[in-house]
Amino acid sequence: MIKSRSLQLISVLRTCIAVVALMTFGNALQCFVDPSFLKNRLYTNAKDDRGLTSRIVGVWTLITAILRFICAIDIYNKPIFGLTLLSFFVGLVHILAEIFHYRTTDLMPSSLIQITVSGISIIGLGFGYLFLDKSKTIQTMEDIEDSKRNTYSKYTFMKQKTS
Repeated sequence: MIKSRSLQLISVLRTCIAVVALMTFGNALQCFVDPSFLKNRLYTNAKDDRGLTSRIVGVWTLITAILRFICAIDIYNKPIFGLTLLSFFVGLVHILAEIFHYRTTDLMPSSLIQITVSGISIIGLGFGYLFLDKSKTIQTMEDIEDSKRNTYSKYTFMKQKTS
């Protein structure tokens, strides 16, 4: 019962990460297509209007989208899972710094969406980490070698038995 619930939670978490990754990819694409996208939608108080900021944020957003897609595909990979959690945390700190410290944006729908998605994702990933099945983690080289030895010894035992 507990195992099936944890699998359901991980499945929901995987789907949510994939949806967020798809939205993140769309935002990254928008940063490259329309250099004024960020200035008009998010960083409304910023003085820079050359498009450089948009391209830099676009690259960062593209990298996080790729990372999140990889995490959605291989959610049991704990280093990637941790990096995905860290990417949401860095995104949250970034937008809060832009609002309250640098004052390049205000609390408006686009920044509130980022805060909400990052916050919910951090909570979801933090909670989901507790349910990751330890048997699904990446195998160490020693585990792989042990598995090979066990398989080889079973094979040789079966071969001797049939001879």
